[in-house]
Amino acid sequence: MSRFVLVMIIGGGLVGSVAGCANAPGVVGDACADADECESGLSCFNRPGATVTPVCMADCDLATTPICADGSVCLARVGGGAGVCYLGGTGAPGTACDGALDCQQGSICVNSGGMTQCATACVVGDDSRCGTGETCSALMSGGGFCAAP
Repeated sequence: MSRFVLVMIIGGGLVGSVAGCANAPGVVGDACADADECESGLSCFNRPGATVTPVCMADCDLATTPICADGSVCLARVGGGAGVCYLGGTGAPGTACDGALDCQQGSICVNSGGMTQCATACVVGDDSRCGTGETCSALMSGGGFCAAP
C-alpha cells in the first residue's frame, strides 16, 4: 500500500495538506484480484455476468446466517470454509438457472416441480421475504425458498 500527501499551494502560500492511503482495501462490491485487496471480513469472490468479475463480498457463517444483513444469500465456497454473502448473478426469481451463482442477490437456484429456476431465499418459518400467497418451503440441504403452496 502506498501513502500520499496532497499539498495545496495557492498564491505562493501553503494552504494545507491531506494525508491518505492510495490502494486502500476494497469494500463490498469493489473489484479485486484476491482477498488481500478487500477489507477485513471480506473475501474476493467471482461474480458472473457478461464477464466474470471478482469483487469483495462479506464473509458469513453458513450454519447461523442463511440470509445476510443486506438480503443476500450466504453461499458455500468450493473447498469449504466460511460462506460468502453473494451479491448475485442476473437471473430473477422464476427464470431458469444452472446453479446458485446464476440468480440475483437474495435468490437461489432450486429444482421444484421438475423445473430448475431462481427463487427468493428465505428462512423456514419466516415468510416475510416471500410474495403474496407464497410461503417459505424447506430445502433438503437447509435454508428455504419462497414458493406457492
